[in-house]
Amino acid sequence: RHGWHPNPELCNDGFNYWWMAHAIDVFVDAYRRTGDRDYRTRANEVYNAMLSYCQRTYNRNDLWNGFFDDMEWMALASMRADDEWGSGLESRWSNAASQLWEWIKVGWNDNHGGGIQWNDQSPWSKNACSNAPAIIIAARMYKRTQESSHLDWAKKIWEWQSANLLFDNGIVKDSYDQNDWGWTFTYNQGTWIGACMELYDITHDEKYYNAAVKT
Repeated sequence: RHGWHPNPELCNDGFNYWWMAHAIDVFVDAYRRTGDRDYRTRANEVYNAMLSYCQRTYNRNDLWNGFFDDMEWMALASMRADDEWGSGLESRWSNAASQLWEWIKVGWNDNHGGGIQWNDQSPWSKNACSNAPAIIIAARMYKRTQESSHLDWAKKIWEWQSANLLFDNGIVKDSYDQNDWGWTFTYNQGTWIGACMELYDITHDEKYYNAAVKT
């Protein structure tokens, strides 16, 4: 009930899209450390299984998911996989990251003054988990392509999150409407710090570094 089970296979027999992205990240890490090509095979098996899931669930032949944060995790994992196994801009991993990024940008709307919504059924739900990872994606897309539009997106999302999803002391709120100190999470702090440092790495603007340190 609380994270441990003597038989882990019985804990969850469902499917969680974002877990698959983290699995790909793990396979990338393992491959980097060992050079064992089995990890590349396993990552591709996960990718293929995700395509099958999305086809059955959404009747689509791509990696669309109704949750923008889920797609962001997958885009980040795909970019890392492409760094290891891609063959330029034509690899499946690069193509997946680019397609996911195009969908993620559609999640931006003017409710609450901007921000990327959490899922496609909740246009007013603006969460840290659907914004900070998007900043990281945009910044890394800029590093890969040098296209200024990606950097513009990273800065735009950063400005909105900075203005709307932080407590005064720098702790990241879970969502726009959430002001309860008891509902703050480490992954939101981590992705925000990561977003700040990605932008600092590109721009050397101290405001991004200072925001990371404050959080």
